[in-house]
Formats: sequence, structure tokens, C-alpha cells
Amino acid sequence: MAFLEYLRKQREKPSLGFCIPEKRQGSSGPKIAKGGEYVHGAKASFEVTGVYLVGKETTVIGRVLEGTLLAKHSLKSAGKDIPVKEIMARAQKTEKLPFGESGAVYLEGVVNARNGDILRFG
Repeated sequence: MAFLEYLRKQREKPSLGFCIPEKRQGSSGPKIAKGGEYVHGAKASFEVTGVYLVGKETTVIGRVLEGTLLAKHSLKSAGKDIPVKEIMARAQKTEKLPFGESGAVYLEGVVNARNGDILRFG
């Protein structure tokens, strides 16, 4: 029994919490854009690791840097809103791609993006 109690104590660690600077308290947090600058208003930021063009559709592969990418979002490119057609994660269709997850985003239009670009969906 002493060994089980020891294991329980190891798992019961206090929460460290987060330290938020005073100037950021109450805001929705920074939004990342290309070049490392911060942009407010983006719902999800997506780092591109691969781009494939098939006809008039674009498949973008990468990772979500901030926020949650939803199937209802759209990408603003060259003054047009390009809607998300489908999101794939782990070879399965999904409705959302949360922060830190990698996946493929199928867009209903041509997007001029390269590896390393940061796309902002909203």
C-alpha cells in the first residue's frame, strides 16, 4: 500500500497556472501573421508545409499555430474570400483542427502560398 500512496502523491501536483502581462489581460491574445508580426482579428493561423494545386482547388498541408481552424472559416487572399471545402487530420475528415495539430485543408480556389507562409483564416 505504501507504494500506491507514493504513486498517488506523484500524480497530485499543484497547477502552476499562467502568467499574463497586465497589458494583455482582457484581450483575446496576439494573432500571428507572416513575418512574426501580430494581427488581431484572425480566428486561426496556419503554417504551410506543402501546397498542391488541382484544377481550381488548392490543398494546403501544415500545422495550426494559433486558434482552431473550422470548416466554416475562409481565407482572404488577393481581396477574395476563399472558403474551406474540407479539413483532413490523420487521414479522416474532420470539422475542426485545433491548436498544434497538423492536417490538410482543401480550399475552393487558387491560393498563391509557399512552404513557411502563415495563412490567417477567419
